[in-house]
Amino acid sequence: MKPPMLKFLFALLFCFEATDTYSQKIMIGNEVTNRLLTWDDFKGKPDANSPHYAVTYWGMIYQLNGIRTYGDSVHIDELIVELRMDTKKSWCKKEFVTDDLLKHEQGHFDIGKLCLKEFLTLYHNTTFHKKDMDATMKNIFYTTMHKYDELGVQYDRETDHSQQKEAQQHWNTFFAKYDYTRALAK
Repeated sequence: MKPPMLKFLFALLFCFEATDTYSQKIMIGNEVTNRLLTWDDFKGKPDANSPHYAVTYWGMIYQLNGIRTYGDSVHIDELIVELRMDTKKSWCKKEFVTDDLLKHEQGHFDIGKLCLKEFLTLYHNTTFHKKDMDATMKNIFYTTMHKYDELGVQYDRETDHSQQKEAQQHWNTFFAKYDYTRALAK
């Protein structure tokens, strides 16, 4: 027979484990989906002054629910993260669209998915403290966003916005290594 205190501690630990959840949404416009992009997703007005044929805008937001403190420790019951391809800002010049260019733009959204995955990993590997919980969370978020914004710049520089076919194929192989549906579910 277990001592009553041990039963209580086991039950308490079980409660913490059971309530620590997260959810993620991958959205294209207002659609919750993990499908590939299509040219119909690019609804924004093309920038006539831009030398580029298409631009993919994506962003990520998060929300914390059920924040409880225990001394200096913080427990977050739920993290909700949303990655969204902004169809109203993303645009293409219809006269220049090709399958290769669409694959390049998909790469930009795939970079967003990598950002989401890393953000979740960092969140799960962080111990939050009462005195700096908000600053710690914002640091994780903005540092991750900056890293993947820079990766998008590198991607465009190396591929010359899809024009360097060999470099684009290298990146296509890089993105193909990830099964985003499975990777993001972890």
